[in-house]
Amino acid sequence: MPYMYHCHILMHEDDGMMGQFIVYDNATSVSELIHFSDRIEVYPNPVIGDQITVSILPEFAMRAKRIKLTDAGGKVVKNVTAISTNYFKIDVKDIAPGVYFLSVDFGNATAVHRVVKN
Repeated sequence: MPYMYHCHILMHEDDGMMGQFIVYDNATSVSELIHFSDRIEVYPNPVIGDQITVSILPEFAMRAKRIKLTDAGGKVVKNVTAISTNYFKIDVKDIAPGVYFLSVDFGNATAVHRVVKN
């Protein structure tokens, strides 16, 4: 939905003092792969407490190569390398409040979920 800006002097309308703009949230502009992101759950989100739980459907868990949590600047703050189950927890008590991105690499595709820590 576009927002309007304007000047209250009507003759300014034609001089660029009236227009529309749309606000986009950069944190939500990550494209999630539809065919993989619906097979992964991340909760609680926003984070409550010191851990997040990641649940991957069993038939996709074996395909998960690497799981990482990055900050908004792309810096990796947590790595999960050995995945022996489709349900596991990630300790987030030592990371600062903010917006993070949990990405699950399946080799040929990556699913990304936004995680908010308050």
